[in-house]
Amino acid sequence: MEVEVLEQRQRLFGEDNPDTIRAAANLAATYWQQGRWREAEKMEVEVLEQRQRLFGKDNPDTISAAANLATTYQQQGKWREAEKMQVEVLEQSQRLFGKDNPDTIKAAADLAFTYSNQGQLDDAEKIQVDVLEQRQRLLGSDHPATIKSTAHLGWTYYMQNQLQDAEKLVTNAVEMNTNLAGNEHPDTILYSGYLSTINKARYL
Repeated sequence: MEVEVLEQRQRLFGEDNPDTIRAAANLAATYWQQGRWREAEKMEVEVLEQRQRLFGKDNPDTISAAANLATTYQQQGKWREAEKMQVEVLEQSQRLFGKDNPDTIKAAADLAFTYSNQGQLDDAEKIQVDVLEQRQRLLGSDHPATIKSTAHLGWTYYMQNQLQDAEKLVTNAVEMNTNLAGNEHPDTILYSGYLSTINKARYL
């Protein structure tokens, strides 16, 4: 369906029409949801280039397109490409929206995830500490995003061999997510797996 919509809008309005670009972005999102990363990436590159050309780099829609492409790079393990784009997205978001904007905080969390996957643990930790403090202040400790930040920082501590701090944070994440969503929720199961790994390392 999205392919047909895009083709119709390209034919009727041209490639650079905002509605055409929006249709392309929707198709990219569909590819993403289906795990068709290469097709999503190709479409997202085109959407980003069009939005940069028409609206400039500092337009919110352009920044959103860059963030989406960076996430697609992450999914493919293209960490260097993701990092480069995420650094730019974070800088733009901080400048345009401020540090406490939800999109800015998410951009910081995404960059920290990329740093972690490249073994840049000190860089990841620094950002994750800030993100966790912001989310606790703005959303509360029991918000899903805050719980996720708690677990991610705990996992970074584990990778740095700071096992006591890791256990404390991930235990909190497991307990809070269990209270919020139950034992069978995917995030609860994931965080419980983190905790099991940490406990084995700490007590073996």
